[in-house]
Formats: sequence, C-alpha cells, structure tokens
Amino acid sequence: MFMVQACAQAQSSTAAMIVSRTPVQSNGRCPGRRLTPPPGSWGERYRTGAWTPNSEEVHAVDLEVIQGSIPKDISGRYIRNTENPIHDSMDGNRYYHPFDGDGMLHMLRIKDGKASYCNRWVRTKAFEEEQKAGRSLWAGVLEVPMSKMRSERPGWGEAIGKLLKLKDTASTDVVVHAGRVIPSWYLCGEAYTMNLETLETEGIAPWSPKEGVSAHCKVDESTGELLFFNYGFDNTGQWFFNYGEVDRNSSLTNYQYIPLAHRMAGTPHDMAFSKKYSILCYFGKNRSHFAVIPRHGTAAQVRWFEAGPTYVLHFLNAHEEGDELILDGYHMARPDIFRKLDCLDLHAVVPQLWRWRFNMKSGQTSEMCLDPRVLEFGVINPKYHGENYKYAYSVIPHKGEFMFTGITKNNLQSGESQTFEFGSDVYGSEAPVVPKIGGREEDDAYLISFLTDMKNDRSVAVIVDCKSIEAGPVCTILLPHRISSGTHAFWADDAATAVVTPPFSKL
Repeated sequence: MFMVQACAQAQSSTAAMIVSRTPVQSNGRCPGRRLTPPPGSWGERYRTGAWTPNSEEVHAVDLEVIQGSIPKDISGRYIRNTENPIHDSMDGNRYYHPFDGDGMLHMLRIKDGKASYCNRWVRTKAFEEEQKAGRSLWAGVLEVPMSKMRSERPGWGEAIGKLLKLKDTASTDVVVHAGRVIPSWYLCGEAYTMNLETLETEGIAPWSPKEGVSAHCKVDESTGELLFFNYGFDNTGQWFFNYGEVDRNSSLTNYQYIPLAHRMAGTPHDMAFSKKYSILCYFGKNRSHFAVIPRHGTAAQVRWFEAGPTYVLHFLNAHEEGDELILDGYHMARPDIFRKLDCLDLHAVVPQLWRWRFNMKSGQTSEMCLDPRVLEFGVINPKYHGENYKYAYSVIPHKGEFMFTGITKNNLQSGESQTFEFGSDVYGSEAPVVPKIGGREEDDAYLISFLTDMKNDRSVAVIVDCKSIEAGPVCTILLPHRISSGTHAFWADDAATAVVTPPFSKL
C-alpha cells in the first residue's frame, strides 16, 4: 500500500491515514539484511517470516479502522516491544537468538475514538556503538557456545551478561512509570527512559543501580511505586538479589542486598507483589526458592519458602488471604529443556497456570495446578494487582516456535474458561487488560494486541471485550506496516497514577 524511498523520509496517505517513515541509517548507510540466514538455522526461524525485523521508524495518525469501531470508553497508550536486530549477527545469523535483538517499541495512542501509531528503537549504549561501527560488536547468547564467537566489548549485568559479554538490548519487557516508558533486559541492563509522547530515548534513569535492572519490574498503580530486582554473583561466587523500590517521584527509596543460600539453575526472570509483600524467586535443580520481603522492608525481614522444582518465566499476581500469601504464575513441568535457552518451544517445556500458597504463620508451602493446558504470558486487570482477583488472560503458545496463536480467559474461582483464536498464520503477544472508563466489574475491560497476519502480509491492532473474548474483536485497526512478532506489552491508561508525570520528578 505504501512506498518508501530509500534513505529518505517518505510520506503517504489513504483517505484517512497519514504516514511518515524514516529508515534508520547505520554509519551513513541504510540498514539492510545483508545475509540470508542459513537454511534450518536459528536465524531463519527468528529473522524471517513473522519475525522479520522492521528497518524503519514510522509515525502515523488517523489509522484506518477496518472492522467495528474504536471504543469511546478507553483512553491511553498500548506499548509493545519487539526484538528487532538492525545488523547481521557476528556468525552470519546462524545462531541468532531473538533475545539478542535490539529493542524496538511500538505504540498505539487511543483517545476520543481515534488511533495513532509510532515505533522507535531503544537507543541503548550498545545500539549507538554498533550504529557507529556499522556492524555487530557483541556476540549473542547462542553464538558464544555454538559458533564460538566473542564480543568485542564488555557485557552488562553481574551474571551471565557479564560472563559471556552480552549486550544490553532493552528488548525483553516494557512498563510505564512516572510518565516515562521504561524498557528492560532479562540479564539486568540499565533502566532507559523514553518519552511517553514520542518514544524518543531520553537517557538512563538516575535511580538505575550499577548492577542493572532485570526485566519485569512492576508498577503498582494504586501507589505509583515501581518495584524491581536484579541478581548476579560476586568474585567469590556468592549469588545475590538486590530488591529496589522507586516512588512516584522517581526517587529510589529502598535498595536491599539479599544473599542466596543456593546456586541458581537458570537465571531469575520475574517477580510479583501483593499489598504488603514483594516476592522474588530463584530455582535450583531440586527445589524452588521464594524470598518474601515486606514492601518498604529490609533484607533482615526476608522470609524464605521452598517448593517443588520448576522454572517460572512469568507470574500473574499475588495477594494475601488470612495467614497465607497466594502467588499465581506459570510452572514449567520440564524446566531443564528451557534453561540453556536453546529451546523456545513452550509446548516442550509445558508451562501451566499454577498456584503457590505460602503460610506466613507456619512457614509451609502448598501448590496446585489451576489449568493443565500449555499457557503463558498472562495478564490481569491492573486495578487488581496485589489484590484478590478472579480473571487471568494467558496467551496460547504456537507448537514448535516462540509465537502465540490465541488468548485464554480463566475464571480462577469457577474454573470456567473461554478462548479467542487469532486465526491461521496470525500471531500475537501478551495482551494487556484495558479497564473501561466507569467500569465496575473486574472484566469491564478490553484486551488489546498487535497481530502479525502473514496470510495478508499486514499487522493490525485488535480490541476484544473481556466479557466475551470468544466473540472476537470489537474493533480491528490497520497498522501502516507489518511488524515483527513480539512478546511483552503495557497499557498506560490516561487515568492511572503511574502514568502521570509527578510535579517533582527527578527525571
């Protein structure tokens, strides 16, 4: 539909949509996918097809609605990440891993029944250095062991990123806090901030610690706080967590060093919080270890709980109930397959919706499966974070590849569920819950997701009513270009305290 002039900004329009495109240059040249990934390689799987990277930054207004109408009872920004490499990997894309891709954010602004779109790379230190060099300077997580490639620069974090000299891509997760967009990296990178209006990279948050910030920091919209963790090991081999809290004025108010009693089997990836506690976790070969720390508390107050062996990529929510702290997430039945990151087929590792109960009085743990199906990347209504809740929305993994083909809604009280399938050769991602303005019930809300439609060579944004997801989208919005498959997303509601820039922000 649209033609883009090489190495120049181009504009195009339909009857309604107005699009501005800027191909991003590298060392004076337009970016190009110079090498075709070898047949059967990781690069072929995750640099072609639905994972084909984008090479331009686009701004489009008055997006075309091709089905239904944009609901008038939502207002905010949907922001989703993609792992979007701008250069060939050092080994010619043979062992390119999607977790190595440069971070790119895509934002859909919805207000007054209209939508606009923009996308921007996260301009990390590593991104800027490779742009100057015009090539990759860091090897990837599989390139190091499989292709024997070595990075030309130091890595980030205090664990595997430093050991293997991996670059901070800021491509794993994204949240919005105190009026800034904050992308993050799974091996603990720097906390970059991006403008909520334009997605321009502004710099590194002043509260970002030297040990970095893991992916999946949490925003408590009821208090405006951001909760985060990092992890690593020191020169003696001692593994540790650091747990941090940032207030609504972007000031670091708490930072606690927590030594670990056991060696990790796979790096931690997520955390959770309730009204009173934050929960960190790490996994050994035979046991799982959960650290429960009071909000605003100290390392001396940490309570440790143990559970059966597993690995958890993502948690859903936590809340208190009497003497118990209840944690929900996705328990892997076959965690050893995933730990080396050389298998991303979630059907092979079998993540299942799971519940852990930590008795704060007796110190005992109990656990149970809530749904035996393969599910992951779950979300809930953000107004219920840290509280007792009823509904969970999980994506359905594609068999064989790290992509997602639908969404399942679980009623955690009745056990009922319903499913929305994206369609043949259509792939989506984590779909945030968008509360309706004036909504009273937990599922008075919508789900929103970008879909990559390979059959029609396009991408769309779909909005689905949470009360009846089986009915499919109430609205489908055409994007100005097909975007790469992605993973995590965030809905920044105009009314949420975590989105409004505080008057005394430190940024």
